[in-house]
Amino acid sequence: MIFNFRYFALVAILFVAGFTSVAQVVFKGKIVDSEGDVPMIGVNITLTQSNNTENRTGGITDAKGNFSIPVTAKNTSYRLLIDYIGYTKVIRDVVSTQDINILGMIRLKQSDIELKAAVVEAKTPPVTQKSDTTEFSARSYKVNPDATAEDLVKKMPGITQENGTIKAQGEEVRKVFVDGREFFGDDATTALKNLPAEVVDKIQVFDRMSDQSRFTGFDDGNTMKSLNIVTKAGMSNGYFGKVNAGYGTDERYESGLTLNYFKGKRRISLLSMSNNVNQQNFSSQDLMGAFGSSGQSRWGSGRPPGMGGPSSSTDASSFLTGQKSGISTTNAAGLNYNDMWGTKLNVQANYFFNHTENDFESSLKRQFFISDGASQIYDELTEKNSINLNHRVNARFEYNPDTIHGFIFQSKYSFQGSQNATLLQGLNMLASKNISESVTGTDNDGQAYSLNENLMWNYKFKKRGRSLSTQLNYDQSNSVSDGTLNSDNIFQMGSSTLNQINDQLNFSRSGSLNLSYTEPISSVGQLQITYNPVLSRNENTKQTYNFDTLGQTFSVKDSSLSSAFDNQVNTQRLGVNYRIKKDKLTLSLGANYQYVKLDADQTYPILLNVSQPFVNILPMGMMMYQFSKSGSIRAFTRGYTQTPQLSQLQNVLNNSNPLQLSIGNPNLKQATTYILGSRFNKANMVKSTSFSGFIFGSIARDYIGNATFISTSDTLNADGVLLPRGSQLTRPVNLNGNGSFRSAFTFAMPIKKIKSNLNLNSGFSYNRTPGLINNVTNMAHNYNLSGGFLLGSNISKDLDFSIGYSTAYIWVINSIQPENNNNYLTGNGTFRFNWMPWKGLVLTTDLSNSIYRGLSSTFNQQIWLWNAGVGYKFLKEKQAEVALIAFDLLKQNQSINRLVTETYVEDTNTSILQQYFMVSFIYNVRNFVKPTMPQVPGPKRP
Repeated sequence: MIFNFRYFALVAILFVAGFTSVAQVVFKGKIVDSEGDVPMIGVNITLTQSNNTENRTGGITDAKGNFSIPVTAKNTSYRLLIDYIGYTKVIRDVVSTQDINILGMIRLKQSDIELKAAVVEAKTPPVTQKSDTTEFSARSYKVNPDATAEDLVKKMPGITQENGTIKAQGEEVRKVFVDGREFFGDDATTALKNLPAEVVDKIQVFDRMSDQSRFTGFDDGNTMKSLNIVTKAGMSNGYFGKVNAGYGTDERYESGLTLNYFKGKRRISLLSMSNNVNQQNFSSQDLMGAFGSSGQSRWGSGRPPGMGGPSSSTDASSFLTGQKSGISTTNAAGLNYNDMWGTKLNVQANYFFNHTENDFESSLKRQFFISDGASQIYDELTEKNSINLNHRVNARFEYNPDTIHGFIFQSKYSFQGSQNATLLQGLNMLASKNISESVTGTDNDGQAYSLNENLMWNYKFKKRGRSLSTQLNYDQSNSVSDGTLNSDNIFQMGSSTLNQINDQLNFSRSGSLNLSYTEPISSVGQLQITYNPVLSRNENTKQTYNFDTLGQTFSVKDSSLSSAFDNQVNTQRLGVNYRIKKDKLTLSLGANYQYVKLDADQTYPILLNVSQPFVNILPMGMMMYQFSKSGSIRAFTRGYTQTPQLSQLQNVLNNSNPLQLSIGNPNLKQATTYILGSRFNKANMVKSTSFSGFIFGSIARDYIGNATFISTSDTLNADGVLLPRGSQLTRPVNLNGNGSFRSAFTFAMPIKKIKSNLNLNSGFSYNRTPGLINNVTNMAHNYNLSGGFLLGSNISKDLDFSIGYSTAYIWVINSIQPENNNNYLTGNGTFRFNWMPWKGLVLTTDLSNSIYRGLSSTFNQQIWLWNAGVGYKFLKEKQAEVALIAFDLLKQNQSINRLVTETYVEDTNTSILQQYFMVSFIYNVRNFVKPTMPQVPGPKRP
């Protein structure tokens, strides 16, 4: 069937017209605190028809205190009720005389009557759903007295922790707010780890729109999963934190300090740590470049920021928290500041310092797919020492002088220094015979900085729905590095030795403008026009010198490993989007016209110019349907492009591993990807159950993949690169056929008989990745079926346990070598137990079991990791604790991983922290100012 675009456009126009042709009767207004006219967020409003009390509707105020509530009929009397804890109720009689009835500004006064907390607590259900926000009552979930906010949220339905990250409704939480304001910027993990559970009143889970979308009210589908922590009454003034120190066997140690000062809207947090037990709690930006990439690089894995669906993790992400690959020594400190300067200026700033040294050892076995049926095996042993120093400063100023204007200025700066020393031993085998081997040592020292400045100006016209938003952005980064390479290689054609030094300079900068204009078309329709020009430039120079044995100096320049390259990309993007919002349905449909001009100039070793224009029309659409007060579904589609990066265009050889060479491709085209996804949420407030899920699919045109040539004999290729038998050369190329599908579903329910909460999850994913192997196309099909459960106790504050299991069955099918198709199984079971049986005595244990089946013979293992501890709490309110902790009692801790690509299957075993014993001391700081009357809980959500 041939797709008829004209027919589709006609149907879409008629569909939109059907919605916009019916007028809607609404009441609109704004609610503020009577002291200072400060907008109030999350206030409940109810409208009841006077002559039919069963006809009732309602809503809540948004981030600026505004509300818009639809009713059923015009010229009808309604009773308006505004109710908010700590404030006097407002009751008014109103009449719907027009389609849009403006109630103006309504001021609420604080109540003089002291509320009884016990009564409020009794009426609070564990889970409530308000529009697209799921809200959990913290008092419904029991945790130990010294638990963190992270411990608390993991007990809530639909929220889990996987690989050191918190996931809600199957998606990674990327932002955490406290009382509606950012806390520790984009570092969700740090925010949750440094807030005690006892200050939390509610946890709200929602999809947060961008700053520009929240201002214009035009939801374009670009959201990120976020948490908002609402603090308890009386917990917003005072200071709290924790001090800890410990020392153990094998000279293991850890120490840390966390101190938070809250006073009204002011939030100041100080944290620091020093340890050599792999505790790394700051964001991945602190680890950028510290560890480098392991194995062969993968081209073209990027995706646009803010898009829904799966995201790829970086090598550094596995070092963030917990016991991960390698052994790290970390010294870090951070300072976070949030405040309101006056009533119109919101200020946020933070500074992070991180110094990490990592010792890393790994062994891997890689089996390549070769079309002639031969099975080439590559074995590698790697030893690496990395030292990384990072300073990072972020600031955000949000100024709202009135209801018409708004300004947001953000500035980010980071500086990094790194030292890396690597020893690599590689061996190629064919039919169980050695055909080549290499021993290579590299040292690299580098420094880098990055700068980002972003200014947004928003303006609202008098006509409702008409707005103008302007955003200016500038990015700049610079990096310099010096390195050495020493390599001894043995091939069937003979042996060779490399002794080289190199220096590299990379400078990039980009500027962009983002204009957004919205215009109301009807009472339910709104048009958005956007214009987004971007100009970016990247300059790279690399010089490599071979050692001159006669002169005993590095004076011989190697032209095959040196280059000077300049890459410029000019992007012009114009978009039109039309949205309708009627009753429970929000629908938007539009497209972006995009013109991209790529200019690449190489001045060394040869003159080369590449100039390519790319023209695309990229669709975009979003639909959200609120089918009940506790359930919603959101669907979205989007197209985006990926312009080749300088490293992919630059045809200079990378010989850091002489057996695994790589080179760029100046003839790369732009890749275009189309995505389609949907999210679903449904909660039952009576039964305290919730169900959520999402599906996500994508297809790509001109996908930037890999072309790998594995030499079966000594070969001199067209680039003049000599490839001894068994070695390989990889370059990025454009391929078609790439696609992916991913789905995940979670169901949560309480089990009242044992006072526990049960989380069930399942998922299925499929990836189709094309690749060229010796000029033959291989299509790798990767299927993943997963499932698991987590049962967490909710018995008492003295007893806390959880038990869970997750498993995944993966099967891989390749088109050119079906005999290497592979099925394998992984499983992980966990049991955690924390008990305070008598006075201050604390008993804790943590047991996990990992199973690997279907890997290579040396990697099929079952691993038990058992940690245990005993402690005693003392002093006033049990604020101090001394404990004896045992890590890896069974001495089985290991790190095993399988990676499947379109070219090979790889199994890796990496060194990891093993058994030690430690005595530790912890002191919890708590000092809150007790109010004379209950304070109003913080804002519901940003």
